[in-house]
Amino acid sequence: MKRQAATAALILSAVLLVTACGTKTQPTLAPTNSTETGAKQTNKTTEANQTNTTNETNDNTSPKTNTQTEENVKLVQFTDADSGIQVQVPQGWTKSLVSGGDYSGWKFTNPNDANQSETVVTSTCVGCYMDANNKADPTLVIPKTATDPQTKASTATSVTYAFTASGNTNPGLGKVVVSTDKSGYAYVETLFPQNQASVSSDVIDSLQLNR
Repeated sequence: MKRQAATAALILSAVLLVTACGTKTQPTLAPTNSTETGAKQTNKTTEANQTNTTNETNDNTSPKTNTQTEENVKLVQFTDADSGIQVQVPQGWTKSLVSGGDYSGWKFTNPNDANQSETVVTSTCVGCYMDANNKADPTLVIPKTATDPQTKASTATSVTYAFTASGNTNPGLGKVVVSTDKSGYAYVETLFPQNQASVSSDVIDSLQLNR
């Protein structure tokens, strides 16, 4: 009996030990991966937002194109009784005198862009525009400052030409008119932006020499 009781006690102890080991609580793993992933996603979103904000800021602070060349040039009538010249000129532009030898005139310059100008000149030189046959040739008095002049239209007493000016990207347009009584000539040249080509044409068409 004593042996059987001892054996039963050993078996019971073994069962209790196995049971205790089987019910041992397993450690809980913190979701570090998901937390780190969420943090990384948050950082990426923040960085993207910062990048977008920076791009928007850069776009807003980018230098804007000068709108002066986009504005229409307003023309007003200009008349000089002494020279007999009549032509349209830009309103509000700075006027300065030009002269030399047998010519004189005016230069009108855009106060906001020195590359935009209109020059009006008259001359009392008659022989300057007479050819070898003593016939008027307006092309002979196209200013030498007009680089590579290209004739666009001509008559016996006038010539309209396109040209380029050194150091100036604006297209040039000019016109020479000679007097019918051999008392001299006049010319006008414009250096206006390309989008003001029609205004340049209006200036050219308005030139008159009344002598």
